[in-house]
Amino acid sequence: MQSKFVHVEHTIVGKVDNHRAMVVLDVFDPTLMADFMAEIGHRFDEVGITHEGHALCPIPH
Repeated sequence: MQSKFVHVEHTIVGKVDNHRAMVVLDVFDPTLMADFMAEIGHRFDEVGITHEGHALCPIPH
């Protein structure tokens, strides 16, 4: 499903510490991603996972 709104091959996952990780996604359809997250968000809550979304933008020259 994620390949419908994310360039999966560009996904980066990194360990922050023993309890946190950072996932960087190249999203090309943010509306579809928001719909998907709204649909499955309860699953994160059920297992005690919290998540935050942030947009990264290039620094202007």
